[in-house]
Amino acid sequence: AASAPAVAHVPDQADAVSKRMAAALRDAAEAGEIEEVMWLIAGDADVNAQSSNGCTALDLAAERGHEGFVRLLGEELPQRLEDVYDILCQAEARSDYRDVLKWEGRMEELL
Repeated sequence: AASAPAVAHVPDQADAVSKRMAAALRDAAEAGEIEEVMWLIAGDADVNAQSSNGCTALDLAAERGHEGFVRLLGEELPQRLEDVYDILCQAEARSDYRDVLKWEGRMEELL
């Protein structure tokens, strides 16, 4: 009797998206692209995900001397940055540009 062909494991879509976001975060951190890093963190990219050689976004940022990224990708800062970013987006949606400037300044302080 013929046996059924082996079916390779196909990761679900959420897993694939998560891996792509983590890879994009590592690339952005290594390249020094702060806005992209902030967007990816706000989109829940895994800051602790490792590349095939075991590097995280934090490792790559540190290797390239991006000190602000080291603080950004550190322990609790992503949540604080995400909170400030949410407030900034709300101010932009209200066209409250005084508030936008205030919260952009706060974001720069965090970096």
